[in-house]
Amino acid sequence: MTDLLTLLGADTHLKRRASTDGGEWAGACPFCGGEDRFRVWPNPPRGKAHYWCRQCGKRGDAIQYLRDRHGLSFAEACERLGKQTGQRKPETKAPAPPARTSKPAPPADWQRRAGAVLNECVGILFGPRGAEALEYLRCRGLTEATIWRARLGYNPGRRRVGNVWLEQGIVIPWRMGPDLWALNVRRWNHKPLTKPKYLALPGSVKALYGASHLSGASVAFVCEGEFDALLLQQEAGHKLPIGAVAVGGTAGIHDDAIPYLLPCRRILVCGDNDEPGEAFARRWAGLSERVRVVKVPEGYHDLTDFYQKGGRLRDWAEFNLARLEVKA
Repeated sequence: MTDLLTLLGADTHLKRRASTDGGEWAGACPFCGGEDRFRVWPNPPRGKAHYWCRQCGKRGDAIQYLRDRHGLSFAEACERLGKQTGQRKPETKAPAPPARTSKPAPPADWQRRAGAVLNECVGILFGPRGAEALEYLRCRGLTEATIWRARLGYNPGRRRVGNVWLEQGIVIPWRMGPDLWALNVRRWNHKPLTKPKYLALPGSVKALYGASHLSGASVAFVCEGEFDALLLQQEAGHKLPIGAVAVGGTAGIHDDAIPYLLPCRRILVCGDNDEPGEAFARRWAGLSERVRVVKVPEGYHDLTDFYQKGGRLRDWAEFNLARLEVKA
């Protein structure tokens, strides 16, 4: 398997300049020729080896370098590097499909109160009090247009909604049809030792996030997290026949979500690159013959991590569609 320094060393001379992030190397940029503006981190303590030019802005990993520099396709770059392209190793035992649930949507009174709070939180996110939270979402790759369409909001302090409490953080509404099914809160500045990253408003029912994305789509990409689904929809959903949805990292499938998935010829399930994510994807694989498991490229935790480090989600989606012979 070709490492990043060896790959780049064929095109530019690199010298070690610092010990930050596992070692930082510098040299002339192979793209723009800018002297000493090209930086490489071949052994970061977290994530994948990557590069960045501070002059022309080119960035990515070894796969992206081969694509941009040598014009290879995603599959060709993977083959050149000797990397896995997402195929799952065969399982020795077929996993049980996800559990079914038919819990009804929250009552009208809950939806009314939750909707009123959501509208207020949307306004806060785009105002002075939401500046830091909005920047967090931008850093995850989401555009303001995507954030607005998704009706994301920001709750600056724990507040009461009827007889329950909405936690502080970024508010993510789950809708199916005209109903508001859930308000999930991403504690973007959370403390892992005291609280989980996500805390839904009590009474929420997580059925299917992004159900409207499946309108007219022939292929559904099912993700664990809402932000991954939003980012994939943003980058590929308007150019390819796909819709990206999320189930909140749960193993189950809601009966009311099935009518949204049934029109899709294929259902591609993408879990995070960790043990729970792989288990999640395997369970979904047992749901139907139309379900296939796809993987985030090796070395990345999830789709957002892949995108933030230079990966192109549209190319990744096209690659997986091509494997299934689904026309774009």
